[in-house]
Amino acid sequence: MHHIVVHVMAQNTTADDRTDTKCFENTVTGDELIEGDRISKRLVAQSLGQLGQPWQPDGPETQLVTVTDINSMDDTHTALIADPESGALFRAGRHDRQQAVSQKEADWKVRDIGTTIVVETVHELELASSDDPVDDEAEYIEEWAQLLFDDARNGYDDYSDERKLNGRTLTLRDVDGRKAMATISLED
Repeated sequence: MHHIVVHVMAQNTTADDRTDTKCFENTVTGDELIEGDRISKRLVAQSLGQLGQPWQPDGPETQLVTVTDINSMDDTHTALIADPESGALFRAGRHDRQQAVSQKEADWKVRDIGTTIVVETVHELELASSDDPVDDEAEYIEEWAQLLFDDARNGYDDYSDERKLNGRTLTLRDVDGRKAMATISLED
């Protein structure tokens, strides 16, 4: 396994040694979360331009942002979510509002937390015809993901790269024909 630091900032852990999960409905920071916690959809922006804006006029401001694409036509969603303040990343999933049978299913449920993306298994890597062969496919994918997600969390999101997450499988694709698919996890 390869370890690439995506964006590390000092983290003040306020989750302490909490084992009971919580639901965050009005305010949340990355250092408060543990696996299994639920985050209201209202706290998660789908783009950097929406970050800090409420979903509804009387709702709370969004405090986290998805850094992978969300297809609104899907019944269930999996995404990497970032907290720009703490530098934390979360892998989370939820049901679409129309498919959820309860508010609990409509909330984002945290599945994995960390600051480092780790490629566990490379499923596919296609390079552009002008690219040189790579020695280490996992490292190449990690560096590509690092660039995209670091820039997205720091306010630069002008890439046209596709960034999809399905469960733990990350798919990246760019306009030059590069494509990568790999199983990932998050670590500190």
